Amino acid sequence: MARSTTLKFTCPCGEVFTSQTYEYVNVAQEPQLRYTVLAGLLNVSICPACGRRAAISSPFIYSDPGHQLLAYVHPRADAPEEARMLILEKLRSVYMNAATAQEQQDNDESNGGQAITLTADQAREMPPLQVVFGIDQLNALINGVLSQEERLGRLALSTYSHNEAERGQFLDIARKLASELGCGIEVEDLPDEYTVWLYGSLPDAVISAGTIVPDEREQIAALLRQWCDQKKLNLILTTGGTGLAPRDVTPEATLAVIEREAPGIAEAMRSISLQYTRMAMLSRGVAGVRGHTLIVNLPGSPKAVKECLEFILPVLPHAVNLLIEGPREH
Repeated sequence: MARSTTLKFTCPCGEVFTSQTYEYVNVAQEPQLRYTVLAGLLNVSICPACGRRAAISSPFIYSDPGHQLLAYVHPRADAPEEARMLILEKLRSVYMNAATAQEQQDNDESNGGQAITLTADQAREMPPLQVVFGIDQLNALINGVLSQEERLGRLALSTYSHNEAERGQFLDIARKLASELGCGIEVEDLPDEYTVWLYGSLPDAVISAGTIVPDEREQIAALLRQWCDQKKLNLILTTGGTGLAPRDVTPEATLAVIEREAPGIAEAMRSISLQYTRMAMLSRGVAGVRGHTLIVNLPGSPKAVKECLEFILPVLPHAVNLLIEGPREH
């Protein structure tokens, strides 16, 4: 498990809050910490009241056994050469002390003592310790071992509403989405724009609108037309209203708006959902295109939304690119 210390901070705005400082990060046990590092948010305290940030200049160990990466991370990229040599010498001294202690434990065991040590296989499997200075250098190391699908992606959910209640509702939607996708969130609260960033193993995208709509066919259709024709959104995901109940009218509203269906997407979602529940055969969700916008009806259950999104997300960026740029020559 990761090892951290909880510190208390007092912001210049007067807010008192706590924040964690990590000394050891193991992404095999807590995968989300990889994306916290890549997003530049590890060991960064953020005031919940005013959003002011302060970087905590504290070294830490980054461990990713799955990618054979082990690094000692010094936070300062501008550390002078003399300081770097002192750090390297200190690490070398620690290693030599550990090796001496290991030999002593081996001797104690031979004399009937007991000790907890690494096996020979465990020692061979342990990756070499790399020493890096600055988060940028660590990020370069991490991205060098990750596949394209594993690298950091960001989703930006933005609204231009000045209404505090609407911004709060918007944040609730973002938190639910982040929870289902296993993402972290970061809030950027500006006078003219309110943005919630989701970061994790996601395709890069910007979500520039989000709202909750009553189960009324004409209202849903009108909003979809507005977002397609006026906001020029590339992708619209709806949730809920796809079942057999009388008020489940999202598919009808969508069909009234789209110009072409994309039945493969809806069929794929039903197919993956059927692996979890027979109730998926009752879903009537559709997918289709209006202009340069792809509209996809997701189920209403948060669990089903997660299952479907995980299955179709890898295809959506290519679908959107086809709508924007057209097919490329092969």
